[in-house]
Amino acid sequence: MCFFIYDFAFVDAEKRMYREYFELLLQLVRVGGLIVIDNVLWHGKVANPLINDAKTVSIRNFNRSIMEDKRVSISMKDMISELKAKALVDSMPISEKYFKDASDQATALPW
Repeated sequence: MCFFIYDFAFVDAEKRMYREYFELLLQLVRVGGLIVIDNVLWHGKVANPLINDAKTVSIRNFNRSIMEDKRVSISMKDMISELKAKALVDSMPISEKYFKDASDQATALPW
């Protein structure tokens, strides 16, 4: 049982652990909340099939898995500054309407 529910989570950590962080955050971020994951485009390397180092492959596999995950809605952005991220979070409406049953989808925005 989770005693804390968060509106927003940002992940900039070990790339090979992204899936584990994501699964944990799905339990901690409220329905309608925002999970932001840094470096999912990995400087364009994930789109190049000739680049197969461990980090790139890990990120590529993570991206594929969340794209197929029916629990979340996905949006990928190429870049965001800290100020833009703060503005995005500040603009999020905080309301009881987001505390619906668990069948609703959370939103994950990896970039």
